[in-house]
Amino acid sequence: MSTLQITSTSPSSTKRIAAQLASLLKPPYVLLLEGDLGSGKTTFVSGFVEGLQQADPIQVQSPTFALARTYETIPRVHHIDLYRLHKASSLAELGLLDLIDDTKAFVLVEWPNNCNVGYPAHAIRVSFPSNISAKRKLKFTIPDDLNINLSAQ
Repeated sequence: MSTLQITSTSPSSTKRIAAQLASLLKPPYVLLLEGDLGSGKTTFVSGFVEGLQQADPIQVQSPTFALARTYETIPRVHHIDLYRLHKASSLAELGLLDLIDDTKAFVLVEWPNNCNVGYPAHAIRVSFPSNISAKRKLKFTIPDDLNINLSAQ
């Protein structure tokens, strides 16, 4: 695994970085989004979704209470929030493992450490700093076989 740090200067900068990443990947990829409440995880998902082809504009909402939302982009995006779950068995019971295993989609998981289910080895980790400020360094942990070059522009 290799690491990459990119400084985001605003929510719109975070969205641009995420859209850029979306344009560089092909499914299946699982992105594990780690960070405190309000650190920019859902903003990142919004930018990622905007970076994919879609028929109509999509309003990304946090799935904290719904647990998961699917966005019909090309390719599809499953956005999962595990904030309220704490047992891996809950994912199977709720059908969320089926979403994580969808080989034709991107899967973005907020709070992945709450239910460590043995995520795929090719998962990309995105860590959001806990100090909320205008400038924040996003840390990407990327599989070695994936050559990604991102910028904050």
